[in-house]
Amino acid sequence: MTGRRLLGGALAVALIGVTALGLPNALGNLFLTATSAAFYIPAQSSLWRFRATVMNEGSGDWWLYGEDAAHYYAVSDDDHFTYVYLPKDEAPASMDPRDTATWGDAAQRVEVAR
Repeated sequence: MTGRRLLGGALAVALIGVTALGLPNALGNLFLTATSAAFYIPAQSSLWRFRATVMNEGSGDWWLYGEDAAHYYAVSDDDHFTYVYLPKDEAPASMDPRDTATWGDAAQRVEVAR
């Protein structure tokens, strides 16, 4: 009986750990990459770490702004398959993650291969 309790407790701790490490993000990202040709994960991030913070409100399922532990991301005004990213440790103190005009000169532009 004690062995079962220990195993159950270990499994509960493992489940909490996996959930805390990004399982909800990964499931949402996996669903959107599988169902939408317009949704992608920035190359600097991963399925587990990327979190879309603002989604397109139109008919397309793509993110407009996102982030992970290391970077901020924003879709370019030119094309949703072009984005800019900014390392969080280079972000200006007064920047707004949802306004690329405040990101400063450290932001870098990336075109996604289609």
